[in-house]
Amino acid sequence: MKRNHRIIIVLGVHRSGTSALTKGLETMGVSLGNTLIAPNVFNKKGYWEDSDFHGLNLAMLNSFNERFRRILSITEEEAMILCQKGYLTRALEILDKKLSKNNLLGVKDPRFSLLLPFWKKVFEHAEADVSFLISLRNPLNVAACQEQFKNQHQEKSLWIWISYLLSCLIHSEETPRAIIDYDELLKNPMHQMQRVSMTLGLPLNPSLLTSYSYEFIDASLRHFYDSKEDNPKKNFAYLFATQMYETLLAVATDRLSFEGLKTFLEQWKEQFFKIESLLMLEEKNNHRIYNLMETNQKLHNTNIEQLKTIIDLNKTIMEKFKFVAELHETIEQQKRHIAFMKQQ
Repeated sequence: MKRNHRIIIVLGVHRSGTSALTKGLETMGVSLGNTLIAPNVFNKKGYWEDSDFHGLNLAMLNSFNERFRRILSITEEEAMILCQKGYLTRALEILDKKLSKNNLLGVKDPRFSLLLPFWKKVFEHAEADVSFLISLRNPLNVAACQEQFKNQHQEKSLWIWISYLLSCLIHSEETPRAIIDYDELLKNPMHQMQRVSMTLGLPLNPSLLTSYSYEFIDASLRHFYDSKEDNPKKNFAYLFATQMYETLLAVATDRLSFEGLKTFLEQWKEQFFKIESLLMLEEKNNHRIYNLMETNQKLHNTNIEQLKTIIDLNKTIMEKFKFVAELHETIEQQKRHIAFMKQQ
């Protein structure tokens, strides 16, 4: 790979507007690839997410057998383990394939946020220029979406939001980056794309920008919107997440610089460290639950197969009974015929 290859990674937690933000990259001539995940009922306008990167990220997270890695970012040591397992080679092969067709590539998958220590090593080996866009959304709205789509408790969703955002901020330092708030994007997509354009140093295509702003972006993209009313569940996660959001929103609206964010980030890292072991325990419990669900599903499938076998056996038995009954009827008819002939 060559240095003129550029990669733009869209980061952020699930249901935080990463898809809408990624689609906006096309207004600057950024390619999103040709193996995109198809839209579905959960995201009718499309995910704009490359299935090859998605599959690799999922495989890496699932390779940690002791925990269900969906909350905490991997460590530098775990990133090295992934490299030793051959994932570095696989990642470079995918990247080389994508960049051979497009020098300017945009990639999105929320799981990048947890796997950044690994992917930074990939980008170093690839010698490609990397920029990060961090999609920000009110954590209460994200939690409301997760509760509807995944039946996930609000407090757990808030901790996941905190973990993802902290990982995004920590591992995107020293690289070109911008924070884009989802609600601000929906309100004024042109202005937000101009901010992205300035960060990336890429010119905007006026016609594509108009199409994106007035045709792609619409109110249907917002599934939940916090009305700022008092929330009765003001636990530690709620207070932590809302404080983070208000501060990061200041960065997203150009009222605070990344330099000014450093003091807050150090405080958040210290606070998060106190709860990290409990979140690790949650991942371990989730792994046990996932295994139990898999086992239950296998038993369920086995029971269904056995039930089908029993039904088929019953059907065979009934056919045999019918055959025997027909034989008895034939014999009785023959007996009656013989009796009649004797009388004659």
